[in-house]
Amino acid sequence: MQPLHPLEAVTHSDPTLYYHHLAHTQPFYWDPHFGGWVASSAEAVTDVLNSDFCRVRPVKEPIPSHLLGSAAGDLFGNWARMNDGDLHRTLKGASTRALETLTPLRISTESQRWAELLFPLEQTPNTLEHLNSLCSNLPIYTVASLLGVLPAQLPKVAALLHEFALCLSPLNTPPELERGKQAAERLQDFIQELLEHKESDGVLTVLARGLDHSEQ
Repeated sequence: MQPLHPLEAVTHSDPTLYYHHLAHTQPFYWDPHFGGWVASSAEAVTDVLNSDFCRVRPVKEPIPSHLLGSAAGDLFGNWARMNDGDLHRTLKGASTRALETLTPLRISTESQRWAELLFPLEQTPNTLEHLNSLCSNLPIYTVASLLGVLPAQLPKVAALLHEFALCLSPLNTPPELERGKQAAERLQDFIQELLEHKESDGVLTVLARGLDHSEQ
């Protein structure tokens, strides 16, 4: 049995014939099974990836209007994920090289370390809010420690990131947006302080060195 639609093809044992047929008979079409457009041929995919309608951000609004003129906007504008073109290539290349300095063992060890500290067996979460807090903090603690943040600073960084997230959606209230923008300012200061510690061997320092090298 051949897949009925592209989503089913993902888990099919051998979707090759289905993909081949799709590319030749329906290179670009609307699929009602999941309510989305499908580009199946190489030409269609290339056209989509090169279209201004499919950029990461609108051409006329690289930074969300509600973040303009704030530290949050500065951070957003420098995210590799939120950029196209030369800046994206520079940021992604430097990020990739920095991440390659991490071994799977180091990542696993750091994750296990913080999981054991945040989820001690004798302190089972007694509320959904408590459990949600632990689950959201685990990736923050793990990634931040790999970036070079000291253990004593992790609670502060986690709190700032939660505050910062408030300003990313324009649907939040004005007070929440303002709290998020203030947190962004404090995060920028913290990042700068972290980078000034030359002895740090965290990924953030490696990334900064890589970006400096790219600019030279």
